[in-house]
Amino acid sequence: MDYQLVSVLQWTAWIDIVGKFLDWLCGFLPGFDPDEIYPLHPFDDTNEKRKMLSWTLRFDNILDADLLHYSLVKLIDRPGWRKMGGRLRENSDGKLEIHVPDKFNLDRPAVRYTHDEFDLEMEEEPRVWKLPKSDSTGKPSIHEGPPAFRYLTKNPDMPTKFSDYLKNDQPIMSLHVASFNDGALVTITWPHAVTDMMGMHGLIQAWCEVLGDREDNVPEMIGVHKDPMRSLGRLKLREKYVFAGAHLSALQLLQSLVHMVMDRMTHGEMESKTICLPATSMSKLKMDAGIASGSGKALITEGDVLAAWLARQACSILPLSSDRPVTLSIPFEARSKLPMIFPRPSTAEMESWGEVYRPSPVYIGNATFMTHLHIPASAVLSAPLGEVAHATRAAILQQTSESQIKAASYEMRRRQEGFGGLLSKLRLPLKYTTPDSMPVTVSNWSRMNVFDTLDFSPAVINKNIGVVTRSMTGLKAGRPTYNHVDILSPSMDDRNKFHISGKDHQGNTWITGRMASAAWDAMEEELAWL
Repeated sequence: MDYQLVSVLQWTAWIDIVGKFLDWLCGFLPGFDPDEIYPLHPFDDTNEKRKMLSWTLRFDNILDADLLHYSLVKLIDRPGWRKMGGRLRENSDGKLEIHVPDKFNLDRPAVRYTHDEFDLEMEEEPRVWKLPKSDSTGKPSIHEGPPAFRYLTKNPDMPTKFSDYLKNDQPIMSLHVASFNDGALVTITWPHAVTDMMGMHGLIQAWCEVLGDREDNVPEMIGVHKDPMRSLGRLKLREKYVFAGAHLSALQLLQSLVHMVMDRMTHGEMESKTICLPATSMSKLKMDAGIASGSGKALITEGDVLAAWLARQACSILPLSSDRPVTLSIPFEARSKLPMIFPRPSTAEMESWGEVYRPSPVYIGNATFMTHLHIPASAVLSAPLGEVAHATRAAILQQTSESQIKAASYEMRRRQEGFGGLLSKLRLPLKYTTPDSMPVTVSNWSRMNVFDTLDFSPAVINKNIGVVTRSMTGLKAGRPTYNHVDILSPSMDDRNKFHISGKDHQGNTWITGRMASAAWDAMEEELAWL
């Protein structure tokens, strides 16, 4: 019996060795690829998205890092989700694809997982205590930006450039956990070409469902093979895009680059910092913009006010009377704007389901578009804050309609498919601005409600009794207390960019930004007033 068992084990080992040898040998055969190939769609495969995003969540609870890793791999290995465990490749036409291993294993894992353990409390580590956090003073504050904490949020060997993924057999996603005696930092890093922030938020929500043993609640992932936006922008509509024909030409893009270099020489390098605005400061800004508390539904939102205020801070390096044009861009995700492409159940349908929960399908890809407001710097700096906020709201309302999204998509497809030869290979971006315009971009992710929608409580550990339930750890246990997004290896284009993360459980609004050091000095003075 023992001899038979040994023989079986020997044969199994030999079969494994021969299988690996054949896989290695087949790799030299032209056109042979054992991986399953998934496409990246046209709105994903653009030069602007060939960059790396890193999203860090801070938890003031000890988390089981291995459980986080196990549940994420379990999600990715589900039917329909395996695309997220693939590797980026460029085909012979220069287009991006995702190649997914037949089986995930130690040699080719679904996720690149690293874990650092510090036998310290977070406040004891010399650099960790500088991590942004709200204080009891109720005053606004400026903190060091995401790049200052990269040694905590990424492993030294982790890819940081998009090209690293094309050259090496790297999983799309990296999970890095830094564990302390009283908390943890959980960081997901991925190429922007794979998905935007809303898509990654959907993935992390599904991850939380698997973590909590609620796998029936994991939604279907749409767009795995077939592009749900394949028909978007294919037909020329009667309604034209508001900026049709107003994009920069190749020569103007070169002129714009010259202005970037001049700005850099005049105002210095971009610096990344994080802003914490308490509820009292936000109230002052809203009052300054003409939004009275308790006045019912306002015509402008907090996001409009913040966009106008942040544009003013970025432009503070210019004279008050400057006639330099400013392009204020507000990204928006189109999933909720295109019901024919991304259908959502109606209230009546959801009520008819009763207690049966049916998760809406999630699109993990890029469905983000831009609204633009062109305005003189003098108006940004000198006009009442409310006027700029109202102009921002008007631009958003006009440019986020379904017809305008379709018209903008038509222009994008013309740029992608209309050129041939060298221009096609250059993949020039569509920039609706002027060469000398100062760009300001404000991304608002408040509607994702990160501080409440991401529930990692099943992974919370009490060192004395092991893994504990949410009821034993309090209502907010396992919920993020802070988060930031870091653009790894930013380009010269990544200037005057702000990310509004949303409000934490104390009502503080968190914003990360990149602007010139002189602008940050001016913001220090502005915050003293708030």
